[in-house]
Amino acid sequence: MKGGLIIGVIILVVIVLLGFSFLKAPSQEEFTEEVPISIEEETGIDESIPEELEEIPSPVVKEFTITASNFKFEPSNLAVNQGDIVKITLINEGGTHNIFFEEYNERTNVESAPVTQTLEFVADQLGSFAFWCEVSTHRALGMEGTLVVG
Repeated sequence: MKGGLIIGVIILVVIVLLGFSFLKAPSQEEFTEEVPISIEEETGIDESIPEELEEIPSPVVKEFTITASNFKFEPSNLAVNQGDIVKITLINEGGTHNIFFEEYNERTNVESAPVTQTLEFVADQLGSFAFWCEVSTHRALGMEGTLVVG
């Protein structure tokens, strides 16, 4: 009787397994439906550029060649925009001279002609600024000019 019970259980298991095999399991193809996925990464950082920054122009280099001779600078009037990089090339054609921009604390060396010197600074202050030769009485004799920053 025990043998019959074991055979009965085996037959029952085979029937159950056959029953499951007849139930149609979904094929792999039925699960491969394309679903668009959108991933938005939240960084908490505003990556937009403020309008006031978009309107700021890049610094422009304004170059001037100034000739120093006989108690004068030529040209003696310079105009730039605020934020421009001012590059001065001073050509000393006669005597001993330099050029000094007091408000910007920029100057060339006092040297005798013939000599060429350069200096560079950012015009970050608005207004009209005098520049002059620092040698003795050269400024009083008219060796000065004006830098206008607008």
